[in-house]
Amino acid sequence: MTSHYLDRPLLPLAVALPRMLQEIEAALPIAGPAETRRLHKRAELIRDMAGPPDYWSGVSLSAHTAFL
Repeated sequence: MTSHYLDRPLLPLAVALPRMLQEIEAALPIAGPAETRRLHKRAELIRDMAGPPDYWSGVSLSAHTAFL
């Protein structure tokens, strides 16, 4: 039995994490209060995984400062 995840190409975290943050940013305007809190926590976790805050100085996400 094979997993469909094994068929997907692997992306470096430097590519995948900013994409994940963009998906979160797109979901925030339509999210309810509970979902907004969950998305904020998820974004914080992703930023922690991505590295030090100076990495994010070059990333232009409008909601970036709301998560810090």
